[in-house]
Amino acid sequence: TFSSLWHLARRIRLTSSNVRCVPKKPTTDCTRAAQSLINPSFTGNAATRHGRTFEPVARAAFASQTALTVTPSGTVVCSDHPWLSASPDGLLEDIDALLEIKCPHLDNVWDLMPTKNYDIQTINGELRLSPTGVNGYYSHVQFAMFCCKKNNAFLYLWSAKGKINVIVPYDQQYVEDNFPRLRKFYFTEMLPRVQVMHKQGKFHVTRQYAR
Repeated sequence: TFSSLWHLARRIRLTSSNVRCVPKKPTTDCTRAAQSLINPSFTGNAATRHGRTFEPVARAAFASQTALTVTPSGTVVCSDHPWLSASPDGLLEDIDALLEIKCPHLDNVWDLMPTKNYDIQTINGELRLSPTGVNGYYSHVQFAMFCCKKNNAFLYLWSAKGKINVIVPYDQQYVEDNFPRLRKFYFTEMLPRVQVMHKQGKFHVTRQYAR
């Protein structure tokens, strides 16, 4: 099915949404991180179900608010580095941008703004996405732009009583600084484990995907 192919495509690659899980210190044991990405045990909770339910609502609200046309997107495999992929919540072809939607499980997303370590901060009166945010939204959005070859992203936070729209420009220096660490992790930690599991019959690649 499409769903099984989507999950398989994510399991054999490093995705923009999980690059934050890759250890930053070279001395950190990567075993747990690699295993959790290849064999994810998390199946969802109330917060993720809330997000899936209201994502279409948020996408429609964004389109109405900005008067932009949002094109749905599936998984985008990086053409230059096919071990990387992204699944943006929409593409905005006319303005060279992509859309990432977050639907926090609360009444008003603006209640998150006073939080010291939250991903979105107000700097000189402007909303900006922080590279050190607790949820890793910055790395998510930057590597999504890298995979999709976009120069801008809209991070749209939706709730019933409030919406936040942040424009995030592509940060080439950030991507270049982090890319070697991600590549090393994939080829020395993730891929060898996938190969071993495949040989052991524990990682099945469907014939449909192999095509």
